Amino acid sequence: MSYNLERREEMSREMGTIYMALDAVTKFVAEWLDKNLKTLDSDYWDRYVMTSLYAAQRETVKANGAKTVFDLDQPTILSVFIQNKPVLVGKLGVDPQLFGYAHSIKDIRNKYFHKNSKPLPQKRFKHDLGTIELFLEGLGADREIIDAVKGEFTKTKDDKAQTSLAVKKHITAIKEKYIVDGKTAPEALMF
Repeated sequence: MSYNLERREEMSREMGTIYMALDAVTKFVAEWLDKNLKTLDSDYWDRYVMTSLYAAQRETVKANGAKTVFDLDQPTILSVFIQNKPVLVGKLGVDPQLFGYAHSIKDIRNKYFHKNSKPLPQKRFKHDLGTIELFLEGLGADREIIDAVKGEFTKTKDDKAQTSLAVKKHITAIKEKYIVDGKTAPEALMF
């Protein structure tokens, strides 16, 4: 009986860690796409974002009034990244392996957000967290962000509060960078 309770608490902690890691991915990839797609074309929105979306995604983006990658949700941000593989590899020299990681992150998100009742083995969780780390690292995320995400699983509650400050600091910097009419970055950025 106590094993079940301990495993449930551990699974709850794992879920929190994965959510935080996926949130860091969303924010970092949005920032990365915004910065790098602008180097290819100042009007990157139509050329690289809207044309890379499926019809249903385009309709949703238009209906939500999205105008920047920061207005998009995580699956759409990852789709923009994946669908632009030829230009990102060819013109920016992005490692092709990162697109496999991006597909895996979409699967990880779906696995944890649309979870069935069967618990996931701990080794699967560690593998998923490792994939997220490799993706962030491959895109050039600050070591501080990667270590904060990676370290969350091994930290105690008190340590977690302190180490998550690195991620919060990064998120705050993004928000402050995109203040429009006195409002911070769109809520879609918040996952």
